[in-house]
Amino acid sequence: LYYEIMVHELNGSEYEAVDGELVWDRLQKPVKDRVSNILKHFYREFDVDKSNSLDKEELGKIFQKMNENKKRAEIDKIFGKFDTDKDGKISTGEFIIGVVQHIYDHAKETEQELKEIDPSFPKMYSDAEEGKLDAQEGGEEDNEDDDDDGEMPDDLRSLPVDEQHRRLLMRSFKTMAIGTLLVVIFSDPMTDVLGDIGRRSGVSAFYVSFVLAPIASNASELLASYNYSSKKTRNSISIGLQALQGAACMNNTFCLAIFMGLIFFKGLAWRYTAETISIIAGQFAVALFSCQKNQVIYAEDE
Repeated sequence: LYYEIMVHELNGSEYEAVDGELVWDRLQKPVKDRVSNILKHFYREFDVDKSNSLDKEELGKIFQKMNENKKRAEIDKIFGKFDTDKDGKISTGEFIIGVVQHIYDHAKETEQELKEIDPSFPKMYSDAEEGKLDAQEGGEEDNEDDDDDGEMPDDLRSLPVDEQHRRLLMRSFKTMAIGTLLVVIFSDPMTDVLGDIGRRSGVSAFYVSFVLAPIASNASELLASYNYSSKKTRNSISIGLQALQGAACMNNTFCLAIFMGLIFFKGLAWRYTAETISIIAGQFAVALFSCQKNQVIYAEDE
């Protein structure tokens, strides 16, 4: 949608504060048809009561589907902009025009994200126009950064903010308690099983302890990071990457420190120079990768 509206049709146009109808009128008919078909699909899918109109809850679900995770206050504000006739509901036409206006208003932010992926992406605004947009959006971005604390579970969205925080805290403690109980129950049998696997396969206990065991114990972090990254938003991918980095630091740094302590205090023979160097080298490689502002994925062309 961004490419169709902002690049293909409006490239080079001067930025100005316009309403949704004017932006919509500036689109060519083929683009209007394509954008309408896409947005009507979302409209029909989330018009659950088949009233041919959208309420605030349905509008919020549409933005979630499009990876635009908005808080309730933001949805209320967007709903007020979309509902031009102020009848408390959004018609098909209001929805289409409102989404076009929303994309236009957030064009600079989207352009920056696309340029991080592809530096050759065409620039939409001159430096003077970008300064105007920065002045208009600066205050709103500060508030969004302060409020950006992750997604809220669907069953808690309708509760007051204080109640949401209390419920989330209780749910977190409950989940951690259950997880701790499961670790206490299964950690010792799991250690015996991994040790037996190493003995029967002839694999060194070092590799079982520092390769196989971390993979098994961190499977949950891997799945959680995958689920976050599959949402394909900047915030969710950052959370997924940070979770994997935290797990790597925990296993490579903390567990290696414990191993070194056992060797020192128990007077064990030192025979793990190569393995230790490889672990530390891996940590430096991950650190250098993490310090890069833009993360690039290399894949073979199909």
